[in-house]
Amino acid sequence: MMTLIAPGAALLGGLVGLAVVLWSWPTDWLRARPRGGLAQADHLVVFALGLGRDAAGDETAGASNDALADWLLANNTDRKPTVVQEGVYLALRERQRRRHREADGPELDLAAWVIRLPHDPAAYVGTVEAALQATSLATARGWSRPAVVAHDLHQQRMAWLFEGYYGADRVVVPALPPTPFDPASTQHWGTRSLAGWRVREILLARPAMGVWGGALLVGVVALAGAVLFGVPAYLLSAAGPR
Repeated sequence: MMTLIAPGAALLGGLVGLAVVLWSWPTDWLRARPRGGLAQADHLVVFALGLGRDAAGDETAGASNDALADWLLANNTDRKPTVVQEGVYLALRERQRRRHREADGPELDLAAWVIRLPHDPAAYVGTVEAALQATSLATARGWSRPAVVAHDLHQQRMAWLFEGYYGADRVVVPALPPTPFDPASTQHWGTRSLAGWRVREILLARPAMGVWGGALLVGVVALAGAVLFGVPAYLLSAAGPR
């Protein structure tokens, strides 16, 4: 029984260290550094985060994409061509219908400036795949200076992909306000909360792109916790009766 104390304590310490570093991770470390202005871009690309579902089972935008649509309408006043994923398109379409229904403001005329990326409800499209779709579409239309917009804690990873394709000097990264998460999102668990996003972004999504800094730091802290808990437990068990 005593031989299990030290490994158990080390495991507990590692989990404590993991939880502490992920819980306290500054969100600013996940955000992109703004650069350039929308005036420099010849088109915008807006990636969605999460999707909702109504009582009839139809897909809805969800809180994250509602916020992105509102930002887009407020800031893309010139109505530059804008490539959007499904969640953002659904949010824009709802706002268009509302304006038409309530005669509240000018018509949005989405067909004139919004390009909807292909969407299959049965297939999840990740950031890398969506970037390939968007860059292929832009190249076919002769566009080469995108402004990249997404949930503010997703935007950095999106920017890295587009900078890899176009070059950093040709990608605009606008400043974005904090974007809400949607607890009712039907997509993966990382889209539902800040805590879930931190875990997925630091330990899975960024390492998958070759960005290991955050995951390594988490690993070091977890190892330190394991040592801090495990070594004293081992010494105590070694000094006890056998």
